[in-house]
Amino acid sequence: MLKQLTIREFVIIKELTLKFQQGLSVVTGETGAGKSILLDALGLILGDEADHEAVRYGADHSEVEALFDVPGGCAARKFLAENNIPDDPGKPIFVERHVNAGGGDTARVNGAAVDREVLVNLGMTLAEIHGQFANQGILDPARQLTFLDQFGNYRDLLARVRAAWDEMKRIEKALNDERAFMAQTADERITLTKTVAEMKKLKIKRGEYAELDEKQKELTKIKNIGEMLQAVQAQLVAGSGAERALIQANRLHERTRHFDPEALANLERHLGQSLQSTRDATAELQILMPNYEIDTSALIAVEERLAAFRRLSELHDSPPEEIMDLYERLSARLLRIQNAANLIAQLEDQLMDARREYNTNAQALSKARKIAARELSTAITGEFPPIRLGQAEFRVEVEDLPNNLWGPLGINAAVYTARTNKGSPFGAIARIASGGELARMILALKVILQRLQQTPTLIFDEIDTGVGGATAAAVGQRIALLAGDTQVLVVTHSPQVASRGTGHMVVSKGEINDVTYTQVKSLSPEERIEEIARMIAGAEVTRQARDAAISLLKEAQVPVKLSYAPPPANEPALPEPPPPPAPPPPPDVEAEARKAAEPEPAPAGTPGGTESSAPDTAVRPEADAPESAPAAESSAGEAAPPDKAMSPDIAATAQSSTPASTPPG
Repeated sequence: MLKQLTIREFVIIKELTLKFQQGLSVVTGETGAGKSILLDALGLILGDEADHEAVRYGADHSEVEALFDVPGGCAARKFLAENNIPDDPGKPIFVERHVNAGGGDTARVNGAAVDREVLVNLGMTLAEIHGQFANQGILDPARQLTFLDQFGNYRDLLARVRAAWDEMKRIEKALNDERAFMAQTADERITLTKTVAEMKKLKIKRGEYAELDEKQKELTKIKNIGEMLQAVQAQLVAGSGAERALIQANRLHERTRHFDPEALANLERHLGQSLQSTRDATAELQILMPNYEIDTSALIAVEERLAAFRRLSELHDSPPEEIMDLYERLSARLLRIQNAANLIAQLEDQLMDARREYNTNAQALSKARKIAARELSTAITGEFPPIRLGQAEFRVEVEDLPNNLWGPLGINAAVYTARTNKGSPFGAIARIASGGELARMILALKVILQRLQQTPTLIFDEIDTGVGGATAAAVGQRIALLAGDTQVLVVTHSPQVASRGTGHMVVSKGEINDVTYTQVKSLSPEERIEEIARMIAGAEVTRQARDAAISLLKEAQVPVKLSYAPPPANEPALPEPPPPPAPPPPPDVEAEARKAAEPEPAPAGTPGGTESSAPDTAVRPEADAPESAPAAESSAGEAAPPDKAMSPDIAATAQSSTPASTPPG
């Protein structure tokens, strides 16, 4: 519910704070006093486009702030969570809008900056404004279908249609993707077939490259050592090798050592040692060389196998040690491409089944909608006669959409049509009905649907324009019925509607230093009598007008019921709001009338920092009306007993006080 609205520097409002309660709050006042300004400010909170010319003259910007007290788990809280907007379910939702005189505006929700689109969507979950020129929500064809579905109470069928649609779309996407995949991989299939065949022919094993690499290193080592040993052996024992040379050197030394044995002794020793070392090395070579003999064909085979790995590595830009992984990937890819045709056939069969499932459920939903449309048409048309739409008929038309417009909500569109005169053709309500007629049609629709929709706050702007007497009383009764489950705010010129309020505010103009300001005042029970009497009689309030006001207030305490019982809500109901404080005993309206016989001007509110709230002492409907309370013609489904009918004089006075057409305040 709307808990508080603060307005600063807006049109002719300096600063104003209004506090609201659950139930029906009425706003009255002379034409031009500024009632529409309050709704314009609230419209900014709900996402209306900003008008920079609405900034009060002399100010650089306007500010509008609102607190909405809604329970956790409701649509507004879910919207905040889905859009990552900060929220504490234990606290009211705080919405603010600043409009700069020079252009530009900003919006914040719980302190987080949001754009206007977010504000519009959030506003739809918080409140609805209905009036002669503010019914766009109900006139939206998409929402008209939603209202019908809420009325029809076939949630499970809707869920089956949505699930079938989602499954059908999933399969369609998979089929389209597979067909595109098959077309895109035609050339790839040829290349992969050749590549995989070549790799398969190699009979690659996991870890083989590492083994081959190690084997190549070992064989290469053996080959190199063996070649070295052979080369050393050749140097030692060949025809001109070291051993033969040392033998010859020792022989030469032997022939000449007798010439100077002492001088040549060391040389003899070295030559002998060298020869012996050479012979020892030769013997060692004979021992080592068998260990390093190699079959070069094995090394060649290993090197050729490694070369095949490296060729694949370069061709596919993959490390050679990962060739086995590459082979498995390419094989899987080829198998995937080869299976595309089979998968397409399977998906085509699945799609046919999914379409049959969707059509079956969508046709069942269409049938249910057409039954619900007839019931809703009858229910709403039945609400028309009491609100002066006796010749009007309402008809919900359920149209079958062409295949290309089918969707998760089924195969239908709902169009709300009406005719205001018998024999005339039906047409869209926005085109057939005038502003006032449309507003009252919307009221009838809300009476039927509100228990299913659970919109936290409803605002009605002068929907009683151009009606009076029993018609205005019927409008008031229906608004009061809505207020039984929902917070309702109504701007009205009708005393019959105003008398139904549990809280009553009066909008007026005042001047300070030759500057005009809009002021709002909450009325006490005595002041309500005087205000309703003014609405009946006009500028000069008479005793008869006060008596009529008292009668209307008494009549408002008589409970009214709707003859049509809507189906149970198809969505979980919002938690019930806390009960209001127990009201004090009903005031002695006769004494109040005597006290008001010599009225004093109601004190005007202050232009700055004014705080208004619906008083706890306002006249409230009681469970049982006082036995002496007169009741007007009951047009909400249960006729009032004859002994409680409003007196003709009072009825005539009340009816004559309402002009045929009243411009918006």
